[in-house]
Amino acid sequence: MTLSTPTALLPRNCPDPTRIAPRLLAAEPALRSSGDFGAGVHQGCAAGPAIIIGDQSVIPLFARASQSRLDYRMAWLAQDGDAVIVQHRDHRFERYLTALLGLEQVNFVSGDSHLPLSVSQEAQTAGPLHDALVQYAAQRGAVTLKPYLTTGHTWLLARRLWQQTGAEISVCGPTPRTVRRANDKLWFTTLVHALLGQDATPPTLSAFGPAAAAGLVAYLAQRAETVVVKVPDSAGAVGNITLSAQRLRGHSLTYIRQLLVTRLHARGWQDRYPVLVGVWDGAVSHSPSAHIWLPLPNEGPPSFQGLFEQHVRDGFGAFVGARRAELRASLRDRLTQEALCIAGLLQQIGYYGQCSFDAVICQGETANPQVHWIECNGRWGGVSLPLQLAARICPQDPPEGLLIVQETRRDLRAVTTDDYLAALADVLAGPDHPADGIIVMSPPQANRGVMLNWLVLAPTQTIAAARAKTAMTRLQARFGR
Repeated sequence: MTLSTPTALLPRNCPDPTRIAPRLLAAEPALRSSGDFGAGVHQGCAAGPAIIIGDQSVIPLFARASQSRLDYRMAWLAQDGDAVIVQHRDHRFERYLTALLGLEQVNFVSGDSHLPLSVSQEAQTAGPLHDALVQYAAQRGAVTLKPYLTTGHTWLLARRLWQQTGAEISVCGPTPRTVRRANDKLWFTTLVHALLGQDATPPTLSAFGPAAAAGLVAYLAQRAETVVVKVPDSAGAVGNITLSAQRLRGHSLTYIRQLLVTRLHARGWQDRYPVLVGVWDGAVSHSPSAHIWLPLPNEGPPSFQGLFEQHVRDGFGAFVGARRAELRASLRDRLTQEALCIAGLLQQIGYYGQCSFDAVICQGETANPQVHWIECNGRWGGVSLPLQLAARICPQDPPEGLLIVQETRRDLRAVTTDDYLAALADVLAGPDHPADGIIVMSPPQANRGVMLNWLVLAPTQTIAAARAKTAMTRLQARFGR
């Protein structure tokens, strides 16, 4: 794992995580013990080849059979000799990726997208994917599983590969219970309150049934302009519903309850409680995310990788890109210190691997802005993967201009990877100058429209933005509907 910044020390004013962690572990021992899957299964990133799993369907409300190719983003972590599992193979994109990184041998393997299973589940059952991974592990004697999001099925796959081959299997990710808790917005809110106080998040409540959810929405609608209801373990705003307080006033609780259930079901929700009911912050000036690598406790404290300003769209806060955060020094220091404080506690209870924390900065009537921590992304993601790629390409110092684009353009017609890369040819980074140009992080296919997923590198941020605009204009001219 190559880090973009030196290891940072935990902030001085952070509550000692070694005092808080024992209470959490005593209340929920499985936070750590859930990582015990046998003598041949270990937590960490061992030397040697890896099995890289880009599957996003393990995130609630994300469909397994989606035509998205975002699972290819994880392939940018690959080294020669690694195996990369994707849902749908794109041989043209694979040639582009390996040529840019100067790789000669990466083993791409596809799962069966028609099975109602995650990749880690499919790989445990008899079939081509299972056989390929068993053979891969047996031939190498030791491998590391590197998933986009670690789950209990990842650890079960590790155990199965160890039992069937005798190979030593490492899991580059958190224990199952810890990752479930970290990605639970309600649990994360409780954790932040314990560390930083009640004002460190927006008002956030739990609802354990439809009537309770409607009651809490009505209650908060009397105190805020916008109320949000979230499926607490989903991601990417897929499980978010925002409600205007003005439109709710005068309606009965029965109406609000029916509205909530209908809109949640439309997003794929399956009546799992609790759901989160909270206030959607107004007067938001910035939406930063803090990116951190959490090593094993005996390897040192969490390492801060950077603050990025997220670009979000529509009333749900859907992520469409990011750039380095431009904040005054005092605010950057505060966000960095608080993020490291949260990460330090997660590390003590069993979290290992990549992580990020989303926040909003509310510019109220006072001179001091209010920082609200919103959620933890206990996985790789749309910023951390491009950030890691930039650190890989430029291990000493990534260029000043760094822009991330991840947006589905429904005004573009479907396009092949060949045509897509050809249209962008003169603005793409190449093997001879990988730190200057656009890197396509994943193929363009999507359910509807074209997914633009880029890392844009340039000498300055202004040039990076102009380069992205040029590329979008060209795609619109060639492939616009």
